[in-house]
Amino acid sequence: MLSLRRTYFWIFASLVAETACGPLLRPPLLFPHVGLLVVVYAAVEDGALTGLRAGLWLGLLLDLMSLERFGTYFLLYGAAGFACGLLRGKVFVESFVSQWLIPAAAYAGVLAVVAMLGRSEPEDPVWPLFEGLIRNSAIFTTVFVSPFVFRWCAAHLMKKRVVHAPGFLP
Repeated sequence: MLSLRRTYFWIFASLVAETACGPLLRPPLLFPHVGLLVVVYAAVEDGALTGLRAGLWLGLLLDLMSLERFGTYFLLYGAAGFACGLLRGKVFVESFVSQWLIPAAAYAGVLAVVAMLGRSEPEDPVWPLFEGLIRNSAIFTTVFVSPFVFRWCAAHLMKKRVVHAPGFLP
């Protein structure tokens, strides 16, 4: 069972690290989207409702930092977390294939919706915009570090069990 408080804290901490360290790297696209990886791990590990909550939290934080319409990232990352949470019990979290494919699909899905929303005219094709977003995003570094982030999340996001001393009431 995941600790939601820890999950929310590490999503916030990863977003602060992305914001602070991302522009320092040359090119800044080398910094992975660790917040999305924490959302995907929480969703696959604990289910759709936890994925929805974690995604909404990440989306809210991104909306507070962006200049775009308020609520766009809130909805996008909430839907991505919910969709990843629907895979709970259908995939093995420990397998490298799921640790690479699920975050890549979640990231690509978010970018696809951003490409559809970013068109200036409804008749404009989506594919060139989506291709440009993929090329200018950190999807490859995010997928590369996802097994390491998943392993870290498995060790640090679980609830700690309280052990009561014998003879004392809980």
